Amino acid sequence: MKVGRVSGAGKGKTNEDCSVAVEFAFNKNEDLLVFNLYIVADGMGGHQAGDLASQMVVSTTTGVVLETLLRLDQEKQVLSIEKVLKGAIQQANASIYEKSSRSPALKGMGTTITTAFIVNNYAYIAHVGHSRAYLFHNEDDRLELLTKDHTIAGKLLSANKISPQEAASHPKANVLTRALGVAEEVEVDTMKVVFEPGDMFLLCTDGLTKLVSDDELTKILKATKEYQTHPQKTCFAFDSLTRRLKRQDDVTVIVCQVDKIASSAISTSTHQDLLNALEED
Repeated sequence: MKVGRVSGAGKGKTNEDCSVAVEFAFNKNEDLLVFNLYIVADGMGGHQAGDLASQMVVSTTTGVVLETLLRLDQEKQVLSIEKVLKGAIQQANASIYEKSSRSPALKGMGTTITTAFIVNNYAYIAHVGHSRAYLFHNEDDRLELLTKDHTIAGKLLSANKISPQEAASHPKANVLTRALGVAEEVEVDTMKVVFEPGDMFLLCTDGLTKLVSDDELTKILKATKEYQTHPQKTCFAFDSLTRRLKRQDDVTVIVCQVDKIASSAISTSTHQDLLNALEED
């Protein structure tokens, strides 16, 4: 897996985004299984509050996933990855809501989250808000939007009341209908995606997609494929483009390219036990 990541503040403001790209590897009895976790989060509520909310959801989600993997390795429990991701995000939501309720300085803080957990040739997506996850298909250069924006415009789009073009320019395109930290409970969207070698995942906050169309995203990812550019350079290209467009919002981007299926050649019993435990739905 080749991975790139970049994050930058909007003009004249402090960066309230947070992200992580981490690889977990288990080596037991000469068996190796690799997991990848990618998260982007867009905090809101002003400096300090937004920073804290996005950091809390990233650290909580990462910690819960790691603890779960360690428990599976030791106890051979059976768990659904989608349930693990959903539970981690709901746990973070409760913590953010409690903290903001106790401190007037943090009142109103919240965050989005979009995460991808990758194992074998599957990606498990969990999502709240208007940050996004895309899958670029290597075979036909097609960019697929995996997540739905939890905004007023996104809701109208899902109901077929406006077109994608109208949604992009809608006056309430950035008005969230769902976010972490604003209520005691939050609904989390999850999905399971199958991918192929050469495919690319793009996770980003809305600072990118407010300025760069899906067609332009596709062109840049296609160039990454054609010129065999490392995803880190691709992330820098997105960052540079939004700077030239005089971005006002924070921009965070993760691009990961699947050069091969990491564990496809491993078929030992321990490896299969772990996969079976994680992929049970």
